[in-house]
Amino acid sequence: MNHDCWKAIARRIVMAGMALVTGATVLSAQATGKVEGHVKDAQEKPIANATVFIVGSAFSGTTNASGYYFINNIPPGLVVIRAAYPGYNARELSGLRVTTGQTITQDFTLEQRAQNVTEIVVKGAAQNALVPRDQVTSKQSINGDFVDKLPVDRLNAAFAFQPGVTASVCNSSASSCSPSLSVRGGRTDEQATYLDGVPVSAGSRSLFSPPNLGIATNAFEDASITTGASSSEFGNAQGGIINITTKTGGSKYSGSVNYETTNLPGRYGSNFNMFQGSFGGPIAKNFTFFTSARIEGAQSSNSGYGGWNRPSFTAVKIDTTYRLGRTAGGNIRSDSIDVNVYDYAVTKGDCKNFSFVQNATLADMRNNYGYSCAANRTATNPGGTYYLSGKLNYTFGRGSRMALSYNTSGTQNRNGLSDGRTFGSQSFSNVATLNWTQTLTRSANRSVSLDAYLSYQWNNDINGSPLTASSEASTRSPWMGFLLKPLKFEFNPSNFPLDSTLIYNVLFNRANHRIGLIDKTNTSQYNGNSSYGGCAPDVNAGYNGLQPACSNAGGGGGNDIGLSYDHENRTVGKINIDAQLDQYNRLKLGAEGTKYDIAAMTGGTSGTNTILVKPVRYDFFAEDRLDLGDVVLVGGLRYDYYWSKAWRWRDFPRISTRPG
Repeated sequence: MNHDCWKAIARRIVMAGMALVTGATVLSAQATGKVEGHVKDAQEKPIANATVFIVGSAFSGTTNASGYYFINNIPPGLVVIRAAYPGYNARELSGLRVTTGQTITQDFTLEQRAQNVTEIVVKGAAQNALVPRDQVTSKQSINGDFVDKLPVDRLNAAFAFQPGVTASVCNSSASSCSPSLSVRGGRTDEQATYLDGVPVSAGSRSLFSPPNLGIATNAFEDASITTGASSSEFGNAQGGIINITTKTGGSKYSGSVNYETTNLPGRYGSNFNMFQGSFGGPIAKNFTFFTSARIEGAQSSNSGYGGWNRPSFTAVKIDTTYRLGRTAGGNIRSDSIDVNVYDYAVTKGDCKNFSFVQNATLADMRNNYGYSCAANRTATNPGGTYYLSGKLNYTFGRGSRMALSYNTSGTQNRNGLSDGRTFGSQSFSNVATLNWTQTLTRSANRSVSLDAYLSYQWNNDINGSPLTASSEASTRSPWMGFLLKPLKFEFNPSNFPLDSTLIYNVLFNRANHRIGLIDKTNTSQYNGNSSYGGCAPDVNAGYNGLQPACSNAGGGGGNDIGLSYDHENRTVGKINIDAQLDQYNRLKLGAEGTKYDIAAMTGGTSGTNTILVKPVRYDFFAEDRLDLGDVVLVGGLRYDYYWSKAWRWRDFPRISTRPG
């Protein structure tokens, strides 16, 4: 055995030991996959310098003296791959699925052809392995074609079928309801989520409930959830790792359109509607696009069998306001109280409850004050959800690539009426990512590439604020329940800014300054008064012997009871060096940085909770993958740094009863 052979054996032993010490992981944070294999002739002899390439792209590889080839950084999905060499019939295989972060093995056997004969291409179908041979950890992978066959319309619901994952029960009737996931026993906010190679997890987890980006089932190419040891490229997670890659347009045009509805005739539908569509394909040579959209609307919720026998009355506007003197011990005080008397509309039940009214002055009552009544449906709280996704992808050189993706999701709901006003909620998330992969050097045996990402992410949420009068009137009955027109709120970050002044007032309990939307020095004035709140006596008595479901019909309560809003912006930068050193070793070095801008508040009569911070997070990692064919070992190291930049009280962490 020569000296070089002993060196190779020693190197493999060292790498195996490193992997055993640091733990087996998997290179799956990246948003691309790898294809490798051998090209041989009919006599099983290797063919050197054969070309293997992905049809419709610039991704290609050349075989070495042993017939081995590899192609790195391929976007996941179904591809057509071709092998060719002069004097042999080219062979083309379709239906080969490239999986994010995994190596797919595809060998070719080429047959010689007679000289001076036009090239013949032998076409066939690829055989996809059930489990990639280099999957060295507990990881469940799903693809879009698989999810299309499942009875789910949320990606989280598909993840809930996987081992090691449990999902919360989605009790909400809102169209935007999506189950929360717990991975390998962790809390629902402890997993890290990566989209197209960059982290998209909120930085304010466990503090508030920021909106999370949603991906429609027609927009993702593949997704995985790691429940075992994770790659050193990952961080900021105590639970599992969720990795999602969106679709990239192929070399042929394709698209789909779907429509669903529960708007059934009679009393049992909830008037839920969904439109979904996607389209993608080539723009120019090696330049593709993909776009998808999904919108959902729920005009109402359904009350089940017999629900129409239990009408609901809702206060829709103030009819008359009376000013009464306050009394204490039978004596009238000098101050007074304004008492509102409301008009009530039937929002569920027999829609002809007031058809007997003939008095012209009560025409509004006869017309149910302009509100629709839908038998078994509570029709005053429509909600809408949307998901949009788009990607441009350009490949050049021998495996270089530029991709620009944008994903957004949002939801809006009218959350019912209180004190004569309609409250609502609104949240949306956006992620824009630019990815550049540049091949620095390439040969049949090795390659070095630079993989860089720049992502900007912005999220906003507001809940518990009353709608403006114009917004309330224009969003009562959106077409098919698609509540897509932006809601306008009486209180919002524009007229009640969440800034350092508010933080200072709250920290020092400056009750005579701006702290909350209500007067904190006299909170008792906002308590409900049973003498004047609740349902009117005649409504409580019911109509024709039927007891109405009447709640939140009026009374006291502060403007900001339950009011909350937050925004979180993230800027993510990431750069990796990916080096295929030889057929067996693939070394990866990288760094990632995230800058957060977080502002959030929750209000109530007990006080206003606020947070305003701009933390930063950095990490560095190194990882080597030793692929011996039947055995794959991965070893890595990682360093994380986090700076909260948060204010702390004097003598932290000592707690004082008088911190001033």
